[in-house]
Amino acid sequence: MKRLIIAVVVLGLVVVGFWAVGKFVRVSDLFAGETAKVEIGEIRKLVSASGRIEANRLIQIKSKASGEVVELPKRDGAFVRKGELLIQLKPDDERRNVERMQMAVDRARTTWEKAQITHRQREADHPISVALATARLESAKARLVLAEFAFKRTSELYNSTPPKASPDEMIRRKSDRDDAQAQRDAAAADLQQATSNQILVDLAAKDVELAKAALDTALKDLEDAQERLAETRIVAPVDGVVFETNTQVGEVIQGGKATITGGTVLMYLADVSRMYVVAQVDEADWASVAAMAPASARPQVGPGATTVGADTPAAPVTVRADAFPKTEFVGIIEQLKPKPNPTAGVVSYDVRILLTSPNRRGLQHGMTAEAEFNTARRQGVKKVPLEALYREGDQVGVYLKTPASPATKGQPGQEFVPVETGIDDGSFIEVRSDRLAAGDDVYTKRPTLTPAQKRREQEADDED
Repeated sequence: MKRLIIAVVVLGLVVVGFWAVGKFVRVSDLFAGETAKVEIGEIRKLVSASGRIEANRLIQIKSKASGEVVELPKRDGAFVRKGELLIQLKPDDERRNVERMQMAVDRARTTWEKAQITHRQREADHPISVALATARLESAKARLVLAEFAFKRTSELYNSTPPKASPDEMIRRKSDRDDAQAQRDAAAADLQQATSNQILVDLAAKDVELAKAALDTALKDLEDAQERLAETRIVAPVDGVVFETNTQVGEVIQGGKATITGGTVLMYLADVSRMYVVAQVDEADWASVAAMAPASARPQVGPGATTVGADTPAAPVTVRADAFPKTEFVGIIEQLKPKPNPTAGVVSYDVRILLTSPNRRGLQHGMTAEAEFNTARRQGVKKVPLEALYREGDQVGVYLKTPASPATKGQPGQEFVPVETGIDDGSFIEVRSDRLAAGDDVYTKRPTLTPAQKRREQEADDED
């Protein structure tokens, strides 16, 4: 009995199921299509461009000094402050060179000081010797005048009649005169020599100059030696991150002063004080991206011209990095580079975006990123999905869903409404028409009839 009841129930369910399916098929003979609402809201035109994260700059670290690498305290990826040690070279040779240069400086300084003393002494002695020689000459001239007078007087007495002076006295007066003349000439020569000793003063001054030049050269050599010693400590020129190390402890490197190329790059330091995204913007989107950039970021167009487009405040750019898919970063356009990048027939331009959001610190040089430029924005506009747009002849519009009526045989109808379109964001597009209102249903997929429905409609038409 139970089995019979179960069988009846199952049979009933099967019958009901077939009835329901049949009814569904009949109702579904008409494919009702798909609709979307006309919305009022904001729409933004977005331009996307891929690129890479870049540090402010990559600094090449080279060594001016030569020597063996004895210390590498920072590993790749380490953050360093300006002045921190990056590479230490063995300083022994350079230290000995500093000591030699210091001894040379001491010798040159001593020579210079002695030359100064000699010059000062000669400069002080010269006027005194000239004055003494002048006094001796004047004294000799006075003695010569007296000797000349005595000789003349004695000559007159000797030549008188009778002679009043003896021959011996005459000879003595003449000898006195000649001796006075000789003393005058000697004093004159001494004065001339004392005057000419000014040359010795000048030579002493030249010796001071030469000694000072030698000291300056020795000091410069010492400074160079101290600089080379200091260069055995290679320090960070700026705050940054050790990007790549190209040497190791124990390696002997050649300094840049000994090579034409300036030496081997031992390390790259990334200056992360600023972080950028360099995005490649398609030429079709270049003008709209340039319009949202400040005037200072745009290329100049010629002499006397400023930039392309009117000036505008810097608009924010949204950046997403592949390494942080759930994080958004914000930046501003700093530079639109004029050099084109033709690739496979497609031309793009580099746009340099300065990242400004505080969370940029986690980004690394070389990461792949996507930049999103909000090139246009409209608020409070009517918008529909892009799929709702249809073209009828030379008009673009939407199919508005209308209420059911006898003309549509009890099914919802559709009316083509021409529209003016505005910006789109890739999903929605701005539409302008007084015929449309918020909440209206428009078809994104228009209704169609099944073959069975078409046959029934054809049969109905034939009966009529």
